[in-house]
Order: sequence, then C-alpha cells, then structure tokens
Amino acid sequence: MSADQNQEGTQCGFVAVLGAPNAGKSTLVNSLVGTKVSIVSPKVQTTRTIVRGIALEGDSQIVFVDTPGIFEGATRRLERAMVSVAWSGAQDADAVLLVVDGARAIEDNTKAILSSLTKRQKKKPDPSYARGQ
Repeated sequence: MSADQNQEGTQCGFVAVLGAPNAGKSTLVNSLVGTKVSIVSPKVQTTRTIVRGIALEGDSQIVFVDTPGIFEGATRRLERAMVSVAWSGAQDADAVLLVVDGARAIEDNTKAILSSLTKRQKKKPDPSYARGQ
C-alpha cells in the first residue's frame, strides 16, 4: 500500500499551483475546487500565503496549493518571504501545475520559474524510491 492510500482505497495528492503574479492561479484553484477558497483581485500579490483547496472525485482527493506569485527582483522582506513560501509549497507537493496567462507572451518571470523548476526536478529523488516501491 502506498503512502497516499489508506485502507479503504482513498487516494490523495498535493498539487502546487505556481506562476507569475496575476497569472490566474487563484481563479484556477477556485474553479477546480468548485468554490471560492482563494481571494481573486486584479491587484498584484493579493495571495500572500499558501491557500489550500480540496477537489473530491469519488474516492480521490486532490489538494490544490495556491501559492503567491513568483517573480525575480524581490527586494523587500515581504516580497522575498512570499516568493519563498511559493517555492516551499512546490517542494512539498506531489506535482506542480504552472499557470501561464495565455493573453500575455511568456514573460521573463515565467521563463525563470520554468528554469528553476527544471533545476529543482533534477535534484529531486525518484518518488517511487521514497515510497519504497
């Protein structure tokens, strides 16, 4: 039996939702969960901490972890803390969902996130090894 499955067969997984500020992460999480769990605003950096929403389908649960926007050049302490919180949410997740605003070109922030995710993935151990499979 895997670590994410209990005796009744219920399965659960964590998905970190990452992206640049105002990419639509909170809107997507609200839509996937089916109710408003995250505040949505046109103001940049509205999400300042991790917000979790659970989507249920049969015996399966997906915990979506809405994170603050990730951007380069964070200079203030609050900005650096929010970016750090976003990356910690990704590190603890089973999967990462990168949200890109389709109305905009792929911006430098998104390119930097992709690059960092690629580097982090190379360092991450094989999940099947961690579960003892």
